[in-house]
Amino acid sequence: MELTQDELRRLLNYDPDTGLFKWKIETCKKVKIGNIAGCETMNSVVITINGKGYYAHILAYLYMKGYYPKNNIKHIDKDKFNNEWNNIREYLKNTKPLTQEELQKKLEYNPDTGIFKWIIGNNINTKPSDIAGCKDFQDYIVININYKQYKAHRLAWLYMEGEFPKHPICHKDKNCSNNRWENLQEKVFKIRGSDGRY
Repeated sequence: MELTQDELRRLLNYDPDTGLFKWKIETCKKVKIGNIAGCETMNSVVITINGKGYYAHILAYLYMKGYYPKNNIKHIDKDKFNNEWNNIREYLKNTKPLTQEELQKKLEYNPDTGIFKWIIGNNINTKPSDIAGCKDFQDYIVININYKQYKAHRLAWLYMEGEFPKHPICHKDKNCSNNRWENLQEKVFKIRGSDGRY
């Protein structure tokens, strides 16, 4: 079930002046009422709710607006740990489609491990050789490039094949965060003809 504003506000308080979330209830033994929620990953604050990880800036938007952003969220001061309300805004940048050449200049993909690492830092919080991306609420690895969020398995396909997949990509072992090249497969749907045959 998708997290709603009501459920979010039942669990957490968000202070728009500091950008911090604090727990309103004790969700486990380690969590006390008033504790600051979330942990810092490579390039964002992630808060775990009901076993799923959420970006704090996305939760801030949901908390204040009542719905999820339709576009990317930009931190105005470029500090992705600063989730003050006046520091985040919905942002859609008109950019050319990401190419294999541009991707390979920014990231190194290891097909044996499925891990991406930055060749050049993406922002002030990432350095060369840092592991890129973090898990979203569906356990997919997502990576932000040029203010746009990409699923890592789609980037792996672009990196290896030279173009984005034309069909959905499935993980053979059903582990959405395992992006080893041998674990990815393009899923082609068969279309039934007018005669009932495929």
